[in-house]
Amino acid sequence: MITGTGARARRRRAASLTSALAMCWAMGTALTLSTAPPAAAHAALVSSTPEAGARLDAAPSTVTLSFSEPMQDPAYVVITAPDGTRSDAEASLDTTTVTQQMPANMEGTYAVAFRVVSEDGHPVSDEWFFDVGEPSDVAPSSTGSSTEGQPEAAELATSSEPGAASPGRPEPGLLDRLAAWQFGVALALFAAAFALGAVARRARP
Repeated sequence: MITGTGARARRRRAASLTSALAMCWAMGTALTLSTAPPAAAHAALVSSTPEAGARLDAAPSTVTLSFSEPMQDPAYVVITAPDGTRSDAEASLDTTTVTQQMPANMEGTYAVAFRVVSEDGHPVSDEWFFDVGEPSDVAPSSTGSSTEGQPEAAELATSSEPGAASPGRPEPGLLDRLAAWQFGVALALFAAAFALGAVARRARP
């Protein structure tokens, strides 16, 4: 026969265990979230000067590209003038900013093609046009002979750079983030076991 005192003791032990489980769940959730691998954010073009589709009164001296992450050297930017003249100087890289000299100073449509690789190995490439004065009847082509030190503009989107992520190869840094997440889960389980043991010992009559 269970006395009133014994029933109350069992209810207290049950309440203590429930509180301990809730506390362990909260601790485990917090630890797991704090160490979970973050979503991989790839580098991207943030802005350019001139902007894509811009129409300028006068030709700029340079074209500048700004990216969301630091880039690796070398950075390839090919600017094609309305008459087909191309930039032949090496693009200048300053962390997240790439600058290329204009190949000519004339009215018409200019094509800008680029390919860069971020520090974590992700390639970024694109092509766009802007106009100086009246647009050209025919936009300049991004295909043709490459200039010294620069790949052909059409090749920028398909060329391979050292350190670039490739299919089947883990993203750089991914294994470290997974290891941190696994450590967080193990730490949460250990904390849960320790807390349950401590509550059980205090609840003994």
